[in-house]
Amino acid sequence: MIYTRFCRYFILALTVLPWFADGRVMLSPLLKIREPSVVRAVSFSPDGRWLLIDGGSKVKLWQMDVVDPARKNGPVATLPASETIMDHSISYDSQWAATVSYDNHLRLWNLANITQNTRYPEPQKLGEDNTGNDPKVVVFSEDRQWLAVGGTFNTFKIYNISTIMEDTSIANPLTFEHSSETSVAAFSCDSKFLMTTSTDSVTKYWDLTRQYLDSSGKRTAQLLANLKLNNANPINYSPGSPHNAMSLHPSGQYAASLFSNTSIIWNLNEKYHDYNAIETASVAAVAWHADDIIFVKFSDDGRYLLTAGKDNRAKVWGLKQLQYDEESGLVIPELLAVMEHSSSVVYADFHPLEHFVVTASSDQTARLWDLDDIQPPEPDNDQDEPIPFLLATMRHGAGLRQAVFHPGGRYLVTTSEDRYWALWEIPDHIGKVAREP
Repeated sequence: MIYTRFCRYFILALTVLPWFADGRVMLSPLLKIREPSVVRAVSFSPDGRWLLIDGGSKVKLWQMDVVDPARKNGPVATLPASETIMDHSISYDSQWAATVSYDNHLRLWNLANITQNTRYPEPQKLGEDNTGNDPKVVVFSEDRQWLAVGGTFNTFKIYNISTIMEDTSIANPLTFEHSSETSVAAFSCDSKFLMTTSTDSVTKYWDLTRQYLDSSGKRTAQLLANLKLNNANPINYSPGSPHNAMSLHPSGQYAASLFSNTSIIWNLNEKYHDYNAIETASVAAVAWHADDIIFVKFSDDGRYLLTAGKDNRAKVWGLKQLQYDEESGLVIPELLAVMEHSSSVVYADFHPLEHFVVTASSDQTARLWDLDDIQPPEPDNDQDEPIPFLLATMRHGAGLRQAVFHPGGRYLVTTSEDRYWALWEIPDHIGKVAREP
């Protein structure tokens, strides 16, 4: 039944764009599917060909270049597990996929043998390992040498997968310790360094080129710096629970992590690369919200920082002009845009080509904003913040979890607490249509 409705959605998206009372466009999905459980992750391959969507104990592989409503195409393969999938990722060369599941297993898959001419083929499993750390996150390095797996038991395990095709073994990982549940990892562009964070409010910066055996005989790597608030970084932030989010700047020189209603931009000075002693990184700048921040991300060009939180707002900060705040004694990025919902903003993403941002909220909507059309603050009219033009809204039946752009910018995938995920097409004329009277 889903696929018979698929064509109708497509026609609506291309020819009939419903309107809100305030003149903004309400988009209709190309595809909307309910999975057995809440979708935990959305993974596009960097070349835009593949889309991974999890549901229960399977990950479905969609081939984006043959998603055709007229032909009613479905997923071309599934990547199975024995229990619920917790996370998945696709390598930067778009050849491999990795999944982690509630059965404690990491599985590595070869996507190269999947074609549109085979429906639900048996994908080639390159290898698997029982991680033993209740895995919840998996991340590839850009050169496909490393695979990071983080979980509940306070550790990240870093697998060297550069020789996987020779021996299909992905055992004997490096082990990186935190004092509580690990949550997010990010590799530097040259794959020599790794950032990890956890619910202990500490982000750690590791050098993968300097490996050794620790006192317990585990293989690990040199810890270069701790990113945490202490006497050296005395920032007053509102009390609250730490959130599991972190982003590494494309240059590798900065990292952003979260402490309640504050996003700290840390300076990863090159001097740390030459020190044997563990250092505490210095604070480069601070971004604020009125309530806990949930999400943080640098833009791919490194010029902007995107934050979102429980104050029902997402904010875009400019990193080109940092401003010194005399009252706090801190450096504050330039606030460029504020995007508001009626409930917490849980996720946001930069469009890969246009100057757009999408925000996803627990108010059951995702919203598309134009950063090239920002209404400046007007204190006389009680508007004290820069507000971008709202291009379009996408609606679900429950609070949203994610909104992720396709690498080519044509599509957007949203996921919701109601177990549905939706594929949307961003019309080429969206800017013009949204502004028509």
